[in-house]
Amino acid sequence: MFRGKKERMPKTTRGSWQHGGRQKYGAWLLLFHIICYLCNDNDSKNMTQEEKTKIEERIVDVLKTVYDPEIPVNIWDLGMIYKIDVKDDGNVDLDMTFTAPNCPAADFILEDVRTKVDSVEGVAATNVNLVFEPAWDQSMMTEEARVELGFE
Repeated sequence: MFRGKKERMPKTTRGSWQHGGRQKYGAWLLLFHIICYLCNDNDSKNMTQEEKTKIEERIVDVLKTVYDPEIPVNIWDLGMIYKIDVKDDGNVDLDMTFTAPNCPAADFILEDVRTKVDSVEGVAATNVNLVFEPAWDQSMMTEEARVELGFE
């Protein structure tokens, strides 16, 4: 590329990429991998059944604070929660229903459930599935809910 006498870079900058640059790049790459490893929640991938049970209990506690605005009983005691499944990675699948398929407060209740379950320690994300099988009926309520609503 050069004709005649080769030009040389000054000693202070010569070889900085070829030698020191690679070493610096390698150090940054190693640091990046260490940070990624530390930030990765490896413990949640091997969640014990006891840990899952504790998370489920905390989820039930927060679900007892969610109310249908038209009914003075929480959705847990009404029997509107069919399934809580805590996965090893902290994701939660929750199946729930409403007392009537055309519930006017459906969007409000679903968002309240999602927000409150997401706030539980140990929960990474919540997937709320709205299901209508089996259809909800009064027999799904707890005894406390039946008493509160005057059914017993």
